[in-house]
Amino acid sequence: MAEPKILLTRIDNRLVHGQVGMSWVGAIHPNLIVVADDEAANDKVQQSLMQMTAEVAGVGAISKIRENANAITKAAGILGVMVVGGLIPTYIKFAFSSELKIWSVVSVQGIFDSILPNLLPLGFVFLLYYLLKKKNMNVIALIITIIVCSVGLSFFKLM
Repeated sequence: MAEPKILLTRIDNRLVHGQVGMSWVGAIHPNLIVVADDEAANDKVQQSLMQMTAEVAGVGAISKIRENANAITKAAGILGVMVVGGLIPTYIKFAFSSELKIWSVVSVQGIFDSILPNLLPLGFVFLLYYLLKKKNMNVIALIITIIVCSVGLSFFKLM
């Protein structure tokens, strides 16, 4: 079997049987299906339904968690990064002041928003990641730097 590649993660009790299972398995053609369900692990009927769906779709078997711990860990990590990435603009408010304009006409924040809305919060998070992981900056020093920069930028009405 080829190396498992994460194509889809879904939390649903109807995932691998009936029309739902057949439609998504037929659409994305996985080479591995991992089902984490205590009830299904103890129910032979559910196991056989899932097995039939997998075999019809061309997937050899549905594996248990122990046999695919690395794939599950990788999927959980990817899902976690996606969730945190989606929360960045919700929790981080980072924008240039509406008074900051180029040639007294064009808003600097408008330029960034036209390129990609919420680009500044994303860039800020990447900068923090870079400082923590690549430059090994102390967390306390990083927090103090953020506070000082925030006060300074606000004082000069840049943010």
